[in-house]
Amino acid sequence: MGFGKVVSIIGAALGLSSIILSFIFPQWFSWFKHEVVNITVVQGYYLTGFGTTNAIPPSGAISSIAILELIGGILVVLGSIICIVGITKETKKLGLIGGILILLGPILLVTDFLLVMSEYAQWVDFYQIVPGSNIFWDSIEILPFTYYWNLWIGFFLGVSAGVLGIIGGVAL
Repeated sequence: MGFGKVVSIIGAALGLSSIILSFIFPQWFSWFKHEVVNITVVQGYYLTGFGTTNAIPPSGAISSIAILELIGGILVVLGSIICIVGITKETKKLGLIGGILILLGPILLVTDFLLVMSEYAQWVDFYQIVPGSNIFWDSIEILPFTYYWNLWIGFFLGVSAGVLGIIGGVAL
């Protein structure tokens, strides 16, 4: 098995893992997390690879699906499948297209947060009232609570999967 095939398989597996794990273990593998912490309580809102929000403990604070993330999740799954097909057919073009599609998923998340399009992004954007605050990775303290938000492990798995899919596609 050649280098391109191995890298493409790893990229496709990471892409699918970034979606599946974000549903199974949202605290650790979500694409974006927002946590509210005080001395006794941690409440988290986790954006999965398909644009749904898992709240722990359960809450109805965010009611809509983030459409760009839903499309991005579909692209990650579709790109992973195309990478696998590219491996079996040994086609550089399919491998490259699969890697690009995988990478588009995380790019759509970033686009949503930059343009503040989804209800989740609007909710996090509220904290921009603090000068110098960053929508992607920051925290603020409003006593008695500390608010944390950041891109999380599932996002970076998706980006890594896309990059590996592109590298593997070129090397097929």
